[in-house]
Amino acid sequence: MSRMSFKLEDLKIRDALLPQYVPDPIGFLSFIVVINLIRKEQFKSQFWLYHLVASFTTAFVGATTVAVFLGTRPIWLTMDVPMVVFTAVWALTNLFPYDVPAKLITKTPLVRPIIEAIAEMNKIQVIAEVVDEASGKIPHTFLGPVVLATVFVSMGIFLVTDWKTASVPTALAFLFAAAYFVLTRGAPFPTGAVTLPTFPRALVVDVLATLNAALGFVLALAAAPPVAAPTKKAKKA
Repeated sequence: MSRMSFKLEDLKIRDALLPQYVPDPIGFLSFIVVINLIRKEQFKSQFWLYHLVASFTTAFVGATTVAVFLGTRPIWLTMDVPMVVFTAVWALTNLFPYDVPAKLITKTPLVRPIIEAIAEMNKIQVIAEVVDEASGKIPHTFLGPVVLATVFVSMGIFLVTDWKTASVPTALAFLFAAAYFVLTRGAPFPTGAVTLPTFPRALVVDVLATLNAALGFVLALAAAPPVAAPTKKAKKA
């Protein structure tokens, strides 16, 4: 009985699973953890199926749309690892007795901000990969690769939240994708009329990822629930 094989080099948008900026596969795992926690909080009063569908939509719909547009294969259809990781994280954050994993992440100081920062670093690497891939498929255009990278990381958010909530991360994704395009290619529109300095891809990704990680960390820290002050009885004890 023959078994279908899939080589990593055949995966076009490979860094959606194996980000190069952070150790494999920490970026993807952090991304899935953050998604599941956010959707769990959003649909906490709903049936568990709402959490599952919303988390899956956020994680994979944008990637699937872009993959189909570029003529590549969605990663969750070609490899088992993404779905195994997604299912395991979803189960731990939604079905575990007494909600222990989710409480450990959300209530332990700095744990969730650090996870969100890593996820934001991974987002920049994914944006860079999509821009590079799309630029090869549809050359001589600026908006095409930038919009596709934005769709990749933001489409799922729009489908499960209101437009006000989704507009900020979408705008940031667009700006980061545009910045990456310009900084690595030298001009927003490849007409040759305007030439700007270009920088190495790795340097641009590192700088943008650091900025996005810092932003994600600060926002997560600001959104964290305040630590309750000890009561008088606790102090006496």
